[in-house]
Amino acid sequence: MSTFSGNAITVPRVIARAIVRWRKPALQTAMDAVRENMDGRIMQSRSGTTLKNIESQSKTTTLGFKVATTQPSLIAWMLGSPRKAFFVKPVQARALRWEKGGRVFFSKGHMISAWKFAPKRPVLENAVDRSLPQITKDLGREIETAFREIFPNTRMEFRL
Repeated sequence: MSTFSGNAITVPRVIARAIVRWRKPALQTAMDAVRENMDGRIMQSRSGTTLKNIESQSKTTTLGFKVATTQPSLIAWMLGSPRKAFFVKPVQARALRWEKGGRVFFSKGHMISAWKFAPKRPVLENAVDRSLPQITKDLGREIETAFREIFPNTRMEFRL
């Protein structure tokens, strides 16, 4: 039996070898789509902290890659808010107080709308879904290349 680095050649090992070569470019493809979403497709990125958080949390794994974030505001954007609008009453006497034209005004309260987080905005899901056809195609190509390197004289047909 042929050996591969001292071990027997098996289909799972060949596929694992292909995944190791594929996962970093696949993560890059997904991150490019995330950057496109952050620069205006879904959100308007200004400071770059959200994108930096996504880049620091996203990484390759044994079986591929993961695109993730730990930023609470982005998670709220992605999941949407089940919270309805609510009314805020002042707790301290000066909390909702302002001056205009020399006159002092007090507010008995203020309505806070929940529209900012109401719709679901799939910033990360949308990016990965859009890049999935290319990522899948690249994985198929890597698996085919890995098999052809191991079995160069064998006729094979690959479908993914």
